[in-house]
Amino acid sequence: MTELKNLRDITLEMEHIFYEKRYRSISTSPQLILDCLNGKYGNDFVIFAIHILDQYLDDLNVSGDSDVLIHRLLEYEVKKIGLEAIAECLAHRNSSFVEQIIGSRRFNNIDFMNTLQSTMSYQSSINLPQSSRQRTAIIIHGTNARKATWWQKNGSFWSYLDSVGVPVTDDPNPFSWSGRNSDKDRYNAANSLVNWANAKQCELDIYAHSHGGNVALLATRLGLNVRKLVLMGTPIRYEYMPDISKIDKLYNIFSVYDPIQKVGTFPNKRGDGRTLSDTDKILNCIATQYLPNIPPGHSELHEPDTWKNSQYLAGVAQA
Repeated sequence: MTELKNLRDITLEMEHIFYEKRYRSISTSPQLILDCLNGKYGNDFVIFAIHILDQYLDDLNVSGDSDVLIHRLLEYEVKKIGLEAIAECLAHRNSSFVEQIIGSRRFNNIDFMNTLQSTMSYQSSINLPQSSRQRTAIIIHGTNARKATWWQKNGSFWSYLDSVGVPVTDDPNPFSWSGRNSDKDRYNAANSLVNWANAKQCELDIYAHSHGGNVALLATRLGLNVRKLVLMGTPIRYEYMPDISKIDKLYNIFSVYDPIQKVGTFPNKRGDGRTLSDTDKILNCIATQYLPNIPPGHSELHEPDTWKNSQYLAGVAQA
């Protein structure tokens, strides 16, 4: 119970920073943000910290003090996962902003500079062979999960879907996107998804986590047809509403114990930020159990145990 209480306290403190913009605590005492960026409390809090850092950098970009913040964070011990998270926050911004960071004399952290350069030069390389029109399922990861293994071939969620008969693609170069926390990257990813699907010429099922779901929703507005779309913890926002005529069936999976979904709806939350309007095409499915007496958080929505133990998810994968 102590560990759970600590995580609840951390969640509350992070929510105060995010919603009330208590940025001073980041620059004066950044240890909590650094612990989250370094993965101390799990991937959900890495994503949470990225949202806070992104929002803070947006405000600082106006005042021109962004390099001060980054320098302050790098005075502490930042692990590889933290360096990558900070670099992802910077890489999608305009070139003059990044040049300000790179050109600042404050920086002598070689690991960070190399990570930033590598992140900015990342190019998505996807093999697009022609195929007959057959049913194919793909998994779309969310923010900061491009390098995660759970969605890739033989990863935990891929293997679960495969085990229950879902024709999940085993393409060695599956659809992926940058995973950066910006509208621009999500819109670019939606365009790439449409191109990927057009090249495949398949009847498409999509299982999408977090903002990966918004990539899929946006793609339907660009003409993508989807047989079945499964959203997992996708932040429900006005600007990402789909063209529902392009979707045969949509399953929206959510957990009331998922703080990241709510944070991801900022600043254009639609309704409660978790659910869509129920129609003959849309079914909202609550995930209730990850492990015995432990409800699922954000990342647990793509864990096989959540799918096996939550009664309202029964049959979704086989539909």
